[in-house]
Amino acid sequence: MTKTSQSASVWLPVKKLFLLYLGFIAIFFLGRLGLFVLYYDRIVHSGTEYWWSFLYGLRMDTIVASLFLLIPAILLLLVPSALGKFAAWLSRAYLLFLFLLVIYIENATFPFFAEFDVRPNALFINYLEYPKEVLGNIWASYKPQIFISTLMLIAFGIWFWRKTQGFFIEVYKIAYWKRAALFLPVFIILFIGVRSSFKHRPANISDATYTNSHLVNKQYLGHP
Repeated sequence: MTKTSQSASVWLPVKKLFLLYLGFIAIFFLGRLGLFVLYYDRIVHSGTEYWWSFLYGLRMDTIVASLFLLIPAILLLLVPSALGKFAAWLSRAYLLFLFLLVIYIENATFPFFAEFDVRPNALFINYLEYPKEVLGNIWASYKPQIFISTLMLIAFGIWFWRKTQGFFIEVYKIAYWKRAALFLPVFIILFIGVRSSFKHRPANISDATYTNSHLVNKQYLGHP
């Protein structure tokens, strides 16, 4: 193996984490774009610089994606190679759950927004305390959406599990000390991503509320 390829392999865990970050960001972006298209007429007449919503949305999405990636970072960088197969499987299962959860939330956003004019929030979570009533109402009103969403989740789940068959295991071929040496800088980057601020307090919803338009603000503020 050449020196160049050895050097490249050291950064393989970082590359994997970055690809996962892009995956989460892509799903969040598509959901936001869908809302933008669906409510385009209302948004363009809101009298605001609505295009900034995608930039502010990226900031909020990065907070969530960085938080999601903390556990995969630990598994990829701090687990010994002897446990590589189990850690790789655990990473895949954990990420599959998160990706399916994100896709589910993005799909649920559209009917929830149509009903309450806001993205899923604490009210969305509170409704989960009454699953029988909620599921009954959803089934009665949104059969086509449920069918499409179910197909989407099944298709993505099968695709993700097959695509990641050897996605993580090759990372554990890298010497443990090399992977462990990357943990601190990776953790710092993820911590900055989660905090999303160099001020005395981390970013929060109020930092992203930049217009007087309820619709434009709520169009990108997500993730209950």
